[in-house]
Amino acid sequence: MLPQFRNEQYNLTPVKAQRILAQYGTNITLEDAEIMLELLRKLSKLSVNETLKHVSASQVKPREGEIVNP
Repeated sequence: MLPQFRNEQYNLTPVKAQRILAQYGTNITLEDAEIMLELLRKLSKLSVNETLKHVSASQVKPREGEIVNP
């Protein structure tokens, strides 16, 4: 099992992921399902963080006389 940094409970477990993938003809081990879910969670978190940074940066009002790139 991969180390958990937080005590979070997820709706999609490795067993559920394994079953879903099996329905589409992709068979993976529970360990692989766990690794895949951990990667997807990290990518999702990174994506949200980057989006929030972009939104925050676009909401900053330019200073008087500052040239703004569209």
